[in-house]
Amino acid sequence: TATLRDELARGLAGAIPGVEVVPSHTNFLLAFAPERGPSLRALVDACAVHDVFLRDVAGMGTSLGDRGFRIAVKDRATNARMLDVIGSAWRELALGSAR
Repeated sequence: TATLRDELARGLAGAIPGVEVVPSHTNFLLAFAPERGPSLRALVDACAVHDVFLRDVAGMGTSLGDRGFRIAVKDRATNARMLDVIGSAWRELALGSAR
């Protein structure tokens, strides 16, 4: 799990430029999308259409803010698919918000 978690964390950094991933020893990652970019709600919704489920952590406490999300660590192939979906969704949303 540690190797898969580390790979997923590095992959998130490639999928969402400027993302902050909190170091973890669990089977999920906590990450924060950059302030400059699409809304987290839009990203969560866009990923869900492709059966990639990010958990918006805004409701878990006021200190987490409105840019935090959790993602479960899965097997290598599933992690790769999730990263493809997240990266594509982020880029599409960023292009839409830049117009």
